[in-house]
Amino acid sequence: MDKNEFLSRLRKKLRRLPPEDARDAAEYYEEYLEDAGPENEAAAIASFGRPETVASQILADYAVKRMGKDPSAKKGLSTVWIVLLAVFASPIAIPVAAVIAILVLLAAALVLVAVACVYAAAIGAAALGAVTLLTGICLVFNSFQTAVFYIGAGIFTVGAGTALFVFSVWLGKKAIGLIAGMCGGLAHRFIKRSGQS
Repeated sequence: MDKNEFLSRLRKKLRRLPPEDARDAAEYYEEYLEDAGPENEAAAIASFGRPETVASQILADYAVKRMGKDPSAKKGLSTVWIVLLAVFASPIAIPVAAVIAILVLLAAALVLVAVACVYAAAIGAAALGAVTLLTGICLVFNSFQTAVFYIGAGIFTVGAGTALFVFSVWLGKKAIGLIAGMCGGLAHRFIKRSGQS
């Protein structure tokens, strides 16, 4: 494999990176090969390994670095996607990558179901509180003591539902960030090991 083929295959595998990062990574290897000279080009390419393995390492490093900078939920999901791409980019690791991808998808689905349940409980509590509050208002002229009880219970339930909703938003962001960080770390170690073998 010559320099042009190596760089072409590397650039193809780095398409998922932001254009600036992909260009920087490809330029690094291009400069390295130019410094090695035509007589040492083949040895330098052999020392890198396959372009797909190099791309996997770059993608995993990028995902881990990105997670460290901004662990928000949106960045977390895109980091999980980049990690999965990095693992699948390594041709040696396709069976293991399939298992990792299934586990990641199952973990993400489990988190989403748990967060959806908390969201549903929050919305249900707020709706129940609103109905209870309206019931209390309707009872004001029939039984003042009962109306006060229903109004108080309604206000409390609406407040609890709102607090639960805010908690569920926070929980969802943290859970997605945690899954993304774990996936990034696992993929980073996996790709390093597969690059050494």
